[in-house]
Amino acid sequence: MLELVHYIQNFPNFLVFLIVTGGLVILTIFLPLLRDKLGFALSKEINDGASDAFKAVCGSTIFVLAFSLYQVQSNFQAAESLVQHEADTINNMDRILARFDQPQADPVRRSLYQYAAAVVSDEWPLLQTDQSSPKVDGLLKAFADGGRSLAPVTPRQQAQYGDLTKLIDTLIDYRRARISVTATELPMLYWSTIAGLLALLLFLSLATHSSPDKRLSHGGAICSAGLLLSLIIIIDNPFKGTTRVQPTAIIKTMEVMQAR
Repeated sequence: MLELVHYIQNFPNFLVFLIVTGGLVILTIFLPLLRDKLGFALSKEINDGASDAFKAVCGSTIFVLAFSLYQVQSNFQAAESLVQHEADTINNMDRILARFDQPQADPVRRSLYQYAAAVVSDEWPLLQTDQSSPKVDGLLKAFADGGRSLAPVTPRQQAQYGDLTKLIDTLIDYRRARISVTATELPMLYWSTIAGLLALLLFLSLATHSSPDKRLSHGGAICSAGLLLSLIIIIDNPFKGTTRVQPTAIIKTMEVMQAR
């Protein structure tokens, strides 16, 4: 099922809403019509019981979908915050290097900019497939080695050097965390529960009369569930799909670095 979710994620957002919501509404409305056309009659007891059960299961489905949406939204915001922290760390290190007052700091500063540029151009597309960039690995190592090899002389430089070495370790940690977040998504248990609830709703709609009031009420209820489900699919993985975390914060930091 996760493969299907990943496949749908690559569609434009409007198409995801159309396919998921429209498909559920069509099935909910036309399954009872198909049953009537095939000549399967329902007793009043079955119809009333299925109608009552549909309302109860629909409420449970909306609750599970709302909780799942909260979960994926939290994951998305956490990924955005992580990228912002990485960009802030790059900016702080560039500020230190620009004020280090040593010629040896200039190539280190250039290597930091090259690292940021490679993250945007080389590594970001690879995050969609849970991969990292070997080029960025090399640039980060070169920058870290260069930064740690600086020789502070004045007390001010010694304080700057101490801050720089701490920030180098922080940058390495943020990058590792960003790469690990690419595998963050709604657990399979959630998707199985959602699929089971939706299948139950479709079955209950099949066991009710295809009267206009039933089609309207059941169609509206399943439409709301479909909209929530579509939104969950769209933002399920922070670095995959059409709507994903962008390197905007790092790009803005690069602009600041160039202007500094």
